[in-house]
Amino acid sequence: MLWAAIGFGLQHAWPYPIAVAFGNGITATLSLLWAFMISAAFARPNGLFVVHSRWPQRRVARAMRYYLLTIGLIVPLIMLLIAFANKEDRSTLLYSNLRRALYRDR
Repeated sequence: MLWAAIGFGLQHAWPYPIAVAFGNGITATLSLLWAFMISAAFARPNGLFVVHSRWPQRRVARAMRYYLLTIGLIVPLIMLLIAFANKEDRSTLLYSNLRRALYRDR
């Protein structure tokens, strides 16, 4: 809920284009985060996957092995990609420094 509030707040309340772009990126990852949070709750030792579906706990743990990697690395990368794609004014300091760092003349 806090992630959604931050995303919608940045998306609508800020006059700065970079803040609106980050708000768009944050709100775009909400559905992905909800899906992973629900699957993590279902994968607990007494969760739906183990109790109702009778899946072995070892298999459920193996399926959820990359949960923290996804939440900690993949979701922020998706957020940044969407934020930079939605950014209208690409001449800001952040974008120009990133572009300069990635595409140096050799």
